[in-house]
Amino acid sequence: MYWGVKDTEIAYIIVFDIYHNTVLQHEWKVKNNAINIPIADFEKRVYTLTIKSQVQRVAAKFYKQWCLIQTKSAAKYIDWII
Repeated sequence: MYWGVKDTEIAYIIVFDIYHNTVLQHEWKVKNNAINIPIADFEKRVYTLTIKSQVQRVAAKFYKQWCLIQTKSAAKYIDWII
């Protein structure tokens, strides 16, 4: 999903759950207008993402869900951001 983030040396990333509890708070460098946020351990629910830097502020909601897919070797769980 495209969040519209811009390259910056330091971006403050905060993820809140639906009750506005902080689930993740970290500082990352944004490179190539992209950022990877580790959500594998998040529960299946709606979250609010806030990215703050010197050049911008981005806020968005996303829904974390998982599904089970069957491959030739084994079943795998996949995380999705919608």
